[in-house]
Amino acid sequence: MKLPKQKQMLTNNGHHRDKDFESQLYILCKGFLLFLTLQVVMFILQVLWALVQGHSASGAAHAYLRLIGKQGLYGAGLILSLWLAARLQQRDFVKYLRPIGTFSVVACAGLVCYMLLQRYYGIDWVHGWQAKIGEHRFAYGVYRASGVMGHPLTMAFNCMLLSTFSFAQALWLWLDRRYFDAHCFLIAFLTMLMIQLTGSRLPLILTLVTHALTLTCMLVTFKRLKKIVILSITIGFLVLLFSSIYHDRNIQGRFLELLDKNLAFEERFDRWIFWKVHLLIAKEQPFMGLGLGNYDSQLVDYYMRAGYTDIERKYSAHNIFLQTLADSGIVGIVSFSCLLLVWWKFAWSILKRYRYPGFLMLWLLTLMGGLFQNNLRDSEYLFALWTLFGFGIVTLQLGSLDLEPERRGNLKDYEP
Repeated sequence: MKLPKQKQMLTNNGHHRDKDFESQLYILCKGFLLFLTLQVVMFILQVLWALVQGHSASGAAHAYLRLIGKQGLYGAGLILSLWLAARLQQRDFVKYLRPIGTFSVVACAGLVCYMLLQRYYGIDWVHGWQAKIGEHRFAYGVYRASGVMGHPLTMAFNCMLLSTFSFAQALWLWLDRRYFDAHCFLIAFLTMLMIQLTGSRLPLILTLVTHALTLTCMLVTFKRLKKIVILSITIGFLVLLFSSIYHDRNIQGRFLELLDKNLAFEERFDRWIFWKVHLLIAKEQPFMGLGLGNYDSQLVDYYMRAGYTDIERKYSAHNIFLQTLADSGIVGIVSFSCLLLVWWKFAWSILKRYRYPGFLMLWLLTLMGGLFQNNLRDSEYLFALWTLFGFGIVTLQLGSLDLEPERRGNLKDYEP
């Protein structure tokens, strides 16, 4: 089978190379360098600001170095490493893709079983064989499962990334590369079930939205016959999902809590309190914020000043934009916006050139999720995000994805 001419991978010593794709990666690398430069500038300014205010400069330096490592250096290093490995060792990567897919499906199925036990029996083997989930996570007759993570919402956000990426990957491989990968479809469905078992509302909604947007991209791009097939899969997928949600009292109850008029709005949706307090911080400290090194020590004072003296949960913003404004000010927002803009430009160009929606869906998930969670400060989220981003780069670098040599032939079949 020959690929369309405009997407043909040029063979050089057995390795697929796409000069146009590498030019897109070059733009991404320049964007990452700009982002890292801005982060370093922010680091220097915040350390100087801490010295001017008489606060601990070492505390500020440590906090910002951790942030640079998680958001910038780790992501850039992992993506570059995976791309170079795929470029130089294509045959080895192709050989291991199927085992990786099989292992991922088995791991997801095992996690679903473990989370079902957590849900009904409250086991928490992550913290010891005899450990039990706290009663604060017991509602509507079941526990909110957290899998291998410490909190249900952390697990749900990571499953949200994996489900959306796997779904986009599966559709692109099938419709653009004519390869049906059942592994990706299974992972997308199993991780959706895991989100449901966590009892988390927002990740479930965001995952459904991005699945719908992925399908929209595919419907706009491909032929009518394939549209019918896509719609059939979507209907089957959603019927299975909504039938399970319909019989789940926990997830139903958590959604209905938001509509309970017997409770004040701030009790039903406590993020509203978090947002108001952090807006107050941003108004009083617009340019440099409180500083990451001083944020924790001053946060409670701002809750008191805002009149929330009796509430137990004096938490962070649960909004990555407000959080960045509060602890890093306008300087931090400029750096953060650079990352989002570079990412969007790369994702949009890849969608237009290769019809690959994976990067754009990850961007949308992160943007929408960031309105309700400090996702780009969460180490687990960033690890999952950059790993999936790297796998997307590998997918496009390999190009034809010769996953079934016995059926697809050898690499010569893909030459012009």
